[in-house]
Amino acid sequence: MGLVPVGLTKERKLRLQLEPQREVAADEHGKPFGIERSVFVYGPRCRPRSLSSSAVFWCVRRAIVVATGSIPGGGDGRNLHVASGAQADPMTNAAFDVVAVPDFSGRAARRFEILTLFFLASWAEYAGASRSLPLHLACIGEPPRTVRRLASACGAAVTSHRPEPMGGFANKLRGFEVTPRTENLLLLDVDTLVLSDLRGLAETLGPDCLAASPANGPYPASKEHWPQIYASLGLPMPEREVIPVNLELDTFRSVAFRDRTDFPPLYNGGVVFAPWRSGLGGVWRDHLRRIFEMSARYMGSRARRSNQPSLATAMALLEGKGFRFRLLPNEYNVRWQHITTGAVPTREARIVHLVGFGHKRVGRQSEPRTPLERLRTKLNLRRPAGPAHFRTAREAMEAFQQNLLQQARLVRSHRRELPEESRRAVLEDCHRLNGLVADLYDKHLRELLL
Repeated sequence: MGLVPVGLTKERKLRLQLEPQREVAADEHGKPFGIERSVFVYGPRCRPRSLSSSAVFWCVRRAIVVATGSIPGGGDGRNLHVASGAQADPMTNAAFDVVAVPDFSGRAARRFEILTLFFLASWAEYAGASRSLPLHLACIGEPPRTVRRLASACGAAVTSHRPEPMGGFANKLRGFEVTPRTENLLLLDVDTLVLSDLRGLAETLGPDCLAASPANGPYPASKEHWPQIYASLGLPMPEREVIPVNLELDTFRSVAFRDRTDFPPLYNGGVVFAPWRSGLGGVWRDHLRRIFEMSARYMGSRARRSNQPSLATAMALLEGKGFRFRLLPNEYNVRWQHITTGAVPTREARIVHLVGFGHKRVGRQSEPRTPLERLRTKLNLRRPAGPAHFRTAREAMEAFQQNLLQQARLVRSHRRELPEESRRAVLEDCHRLNGLVADLYDKHLRELLL
């Protein structure tokens, strides 16, 4: 096995990744051939802490594998078929419960109703054979009639739960209270769309595996704060670092932290996979409470009720108990950064995470450049007056569509414009995703919301 290096480049200041993957080559019919192999792929998502922070090696995500037979689609790992053989039998290890947690108890109830309806519509329209997997809605508060009606059509089990005492992001942990029907759990935010069959995920990850995706950006804590967090939980500071998505793809959002050298593991909580027997829910809840209390002491008003640091520490604790951790394949948590940079085309996406869908936005979504812009941002003067959320699904959909196109045009404006050919392909893909969302509205939501 070998790797194809492209060499040093100042243009692509991306970190080094060493991520083992276990795969089985398969032909176009899904039949395995050749031998099982270990693929070590260098890329930007994470690197061992022992590597120099100044390393700017960039290697194509391509491995030359010594195996018997020829690999269909050439040597690019994106063209390989993974032999999963996954059938959605709830009694097999390949099946998993899919759980989403909408919050209908607060001021954002209408936004969560719209998000949940789009999520359920995507499940009905695009999930394919995944529809045989157990689907749960663990609702905070009482779900509205529209949600119950579409959930019933999707065969989803609907339960009601009280809000967590900490509220906010902590409410997601109510998803661990549903009755399991399989051995594994896929916990989703309701601002996600399922665009393809998910059944092969469990076999792709392997047994006793925890999985999540890198966060969009770093947690606003000092370099000294992280060792204190881990020490307070009785855990060693992890050796590996995880590069945030904005830095990995070098979007304009990375301007504020592009020169940082420390990136402790931080995971996005929008798509999380875990075995039920891992007890992730209880560990995550305990760490969330303890970390926030500690952060409030050290950070004061800057402390954020984020569930991302506690998810990272919970994963670290469970790894120490024998569970494995892997980063989710990008196509299972596709965010606007992946689409607007062309990193993951919509056609390859299995789960799209519509971060910010339903929120009102105004003005340029980029870093403040002038003292006046920085002052306006600090004083929150860029926020629109009135309700923070759209009241109708059409308004929310159209605002998201416009914002996605705007992000695509601005994604690299901090450095240089995208080449015309790349920009055209990216904008076409944005229009394709917007078309999928519009189809969901027309087919499933329009009449339901009359």
